[in-house]
Amino acid sequence: MELLKQDQGDPYPVEEEVAAIFLGTRGHLDSVPADDVSRFESEFLDHVRRHNEQILSEIRDTGELSDDNEERLRKTVDEFKRTFEASDGSSVVEESSGEGSEQGSGSAEESSQASSSGSDESSG
Repeated sequence: MELLKQDQGDPYPVEEEVAAIFLGTRGHLDSVPADDVSRFESEFLDHVRRHNEQILSEIRDTGELSDDNEERLRKTVDEFKRTFEASDGSSVVEESSGEGSEQGSGSAEESSQASSSGSDESSG
């Protein structure tokens, strides 16, 4: 597993480990090619340190990842993904994220409900 590899003499602070584990356990690395996971993690943590240090500070100070801080972290991941380029030049921004996917899944759900209600009427 590339995600948790650290230099033996230079381990991550706990708050950075929490942020890195968040990437993997919440599916944020699913769109990142395996060969790019270590670079993504490293550059993401640099990005958080530079632009959203309060996320790390709160984890360090409270020992927790609150719901509000988790949402800030998720938004930061989404923001960072728009700037990250995989080694093959591709984007790691997931096509299915955002408003479009919600409409798409809703439409499929509505279609499913419509077809099942239609079959109920014809059988009854």
